[in-house]
Amino acid sequence: MTLIGTTERMRSMLRRAAAGLFLLAGCAANDGGCNEAGDPFPDFDASCGPCSAITDGVPNTGLLSLDALLGATGSLSDALVTARVTLDTQTRALADAFGVPLADGALSVEAIDGLFDAIEADLSAAGSISVQLRPARCQANLAVSTQAQLNCEVDSGCAVELEAPTASVSCEGTCSGACEGTCEGMVACTMPPDGAFCEGSCEGTCALEQASPCEGLCEGSCSIDGDVEQDFSGVCAGECQGTCTPDAGADCVGTCHGTCVLEDAGACEGTVSCRGACDGSCQGQCQGAATPGAGSADCEATAECQTAASMQGTAALRCSPPTLGIDVAFAADLDVNAQAAVRARLGALQRHGGAVLLSGARLSALLDGDFNGDGEAEVDPLPAQLEAVFQGMVDDPDALLSQIPAGKVNCVIPVLTDAAASVARIRAEGLAVFELQVAFTTRMQALGR
Repeated sequence: MTLIGTTERMRSMLRRAAAGLFLLAGCAANDGGCNEAGDPFPDFDASCGPCSAITDGVPNTGLLSLDALLGATGSLSDALVTARVTLDTQTRALADAFGVPLADGALSVEAIDGLFDAIEADLSAAGSISVQLRPARCQANLAVSTQAQLNCEVDSGCAVELEAPTASVSCEGTCSGACEGTCEGMVACTMPPDGAFCEGSCEGTCALEQASPCEGLCEGSCSIDGDVEQDFSGVCAGECQGTCTPDAGADCVGTCHGTCVLEDAGACEGTVSCRGACDGSCQGQCQGAATPGAGSADCEATAECQTAASMQGTAALRCSPPTLGIDVAFAADLDVNAQAAVRARLGALQRHGGAVLLSGARLSALLDGDFNGDGEAEVDPLPAQLEAVFQGMVDDPDALLSQIPAGKVNCVIPVLTDAAASVARIRAEGLAVFELQVAFTTRMQALGR
């Protein structure tokens, strides 16, 4: 039994339930209301509130946990629109910077490939380029999810004991912070003020005592085939001496200043935090689905509220921008003016390319469940989570009816039908945008290789 296919059956059930509860709710009929044209079911007094639609922006069904789910659906739709617009505008701005004409209308994978073919040809003529890319990373918005949990429990009539929400959640994915339980996977070790040798990957800066490869931003000198460039700052295709700001996951052959990510916490002399799966409470960042703790010690609505609050936190996720380092070793016959023009185009590549990568990372986290930018899903995608919850409401409508104010019962089915249609549309349209995002990201990563 599917959600959209059972609309009439559920509408009939809702009307019968509302007819029985109408007088009890104290909602008088009036000439203006929210039922459909020609519907014999009476309209309700304004005190019962307006009907909601997913396009209204602020759902108001009378049940806060349902409003939260509808709000998450709306946020998901907004993210898709933003990703589509960002991809289109930034790709066209990038094409203008490199003087590449793009046809009007919708972008295509072929158009993106053609643009990057032209970019590669342009930069290759100027010399040799190197690109270092650290993908954007996303995490659930813990403030949103914890506050939503408290609001939902209060709305359900429960006595909430917490005066303010805490950032402690159950994290399905990667917990980056304190773990009140067992942390499986990597740990993060804070280096002492003077730095220390890191047996894992260094997040921060790495002081290189001798010329070494630098997978990231090199500041100091860069040596390529015996040619040394002093006062260098950029991506070094040879060996760097000075400081290296490594990409995520890169080793540090020197002294690490910042955080060392490694497998064995026993090798850390500083503060240790989790950087993996936490089987208890996580406080910090959750790259995945964050389920807030209960605000009430005894509340029947806690689990239902947690489901909705977790999805709200996911829909409002935050993403750190990607790190995109691009450097070019100019050809000997390129004069100063030509070099300046190339650097201007490289700046455009960083700005517009970085914007597309950031927007794509957010879309990937929402539609594919990939929060770390590594191509693997940490959690079920948000559309799948929403569909499962909406389907559960259809399969057990009595449970939903018992929580909806009588004056708004007649509104719920159109809202759910609209939400289900929105999720289905987002899935279909999201795949098309996601395909273009993957094409763009793949070509960006391939530059200079």
